[in-house]
Amino acid sequence: VIYAALKRINKVIGEVDPSELCLFDRAEVIYAALKPQIYSNDPYILRHLYPPLLGIIQVLEPRLHRMRHVAKRGRLDEVVSLILSAALCEGKIALRRAHVSYLHQFVSAMGIGTCKHLKRILDLIYSYLEFPDVDSEETRLSAVRTLEVVIQQTWPRMPLHATDIAKRLVKLVVDSSKSQTRVTEMKQALTVDEVTVDYFQNFTDSDAHSGLLLGSCKCLVLLLRCGGDTLKGELESVRDVNDHAAVTHVVNTALQLL
Repeated sequence: VIYAALKRINKVIGEVDPSELCLFDRAEVIYAALKPQIYSNDPYILRHLYPPLLGIIQVLEPRLHRMRHVAKRGRLDEVVSLILSAALCEGKIALRRAHVSYLHQFVSAMGIGTCKHLKRILDLIYSYLEFPDVDSEETRLSAVRTLEVVIQQTWPRMPLHATDIAKRLVKLVVDSSKSQTRVTEMKQALTVDEVTVDYFQNFTDSDAHSGLLLGSCKCLVLLLRCGGDTLKGELESVRDVNDHAAVTHVVNTALQLL
């Protein structure tokens, strides 16, 4: 019943004019009803919750309004803080997947306002990149996707975090290519052209590890464009002193795209 209700609410938000939703505080009522569901322990509810929750926030706080009041704490900041608190303390894989699955959309909606939550978001991403997610790697794929959007939205702050993020990405590359088979598959998949497309579309369990490698490479490219010569020199040093095939190939590809 709850799943069906969330789907219908999401459809209403997408099809009804925002001005009509705001009449008689209808949007406020929807927001008040959806927000407490963040505390749910049902991963399916969370997956169906986040799209309409973000949608109704964007109705109540249009992007232009948030840009003019970026320093103020609004509904979007409150919801993101709740999601981060729940996700950072979560130990169940299914709930971790659900919390991080839509986080990149919230980050994109916040824009430069993501800087207010940057430390906690990076802590969450680091934590989720640390551990493999059975075979599907859905959690780590979502974390890499979120990291890419974070870098894009908070690029003025990235020089301060570029080295630390790059270390985590290199470690992820090593973890994702422990077998020689994965290294061979990655070399075939990881080309300059491949990295420039949306590598998160239609990934299956069999190529999830290639997705992590491609995602790591794209994040490194973005970091190189933000981090300047310092990060470039560090990555060149990593490439020259290590003998790990996957790391060498990913770093070389990132440097070619700089």
